[in-house]
Amino acid sequence: AYSSLRTVYFVGVLGFSFVKGDSDYLSQHRLCNLKTGRQTFDTLHYTFVELPKFHLKLNQLKTDAERWVYFLRHAPALKEIPKQLDTPALHEAFMTMQEHAWTPTERRAYVYSMIARTDREMQMSYARRKGLEEGVKKGREEGREEGREEGREEERRALVRNLLKSGMGPEATAGVTGLSLADIERLKKS
Repeated sequence: AYSSLRTVYFVGVLGFSFVKGDSDYLSQHRLCNLKTGRQTFDTLHYTFVELPKFHLKLNQLKTDAERWVYFLRHAPALKEIPKQLDTPALHEAFMTMQEHAWTPTERRAYVYSMIARTDREMQMSYARRKGLEEGVKKGREEGREEGREEGREEERRALVRNLLKSGMGPEATAGVTGLSLADIERLKKS
């Protein structure tokens, strides 16, 4: 049923004058019954932006809509985006417009540069991941070796303590274990 229709908005951006006899660049229209003159569908809205009728200067722009219309009207002549138009959305539109103006050679160069950039990023990501894996592996190996060394040191201390407890002198303990007297004294204190 008509009552379940959703509102539809049509916006036409025109590079020519459409509504004759009207100097306004923006016009809005609705459908009406020609016989009765009554509006028949209030869910259909037509808006026309006629670019040739837009004459505001950069310093006269007050609204986002005016900035967009100015951009669309002057886009082909813009070499860079004016600071009054430098919003994120208009900047993106400007960059897109520039890309569409590229020659096939420029477009191919851009595509190749993007592929090379992506390749570099992937190589860096791979190198970081591999470096991290190798670092973790080396850290584990060093940790194991450190643990083994600590275990051997603890074993030597226990052996030295046991030999000294059993009445063996430091010189004899050094001879049995192959450690120097200084090492024996150090282990004796720990």
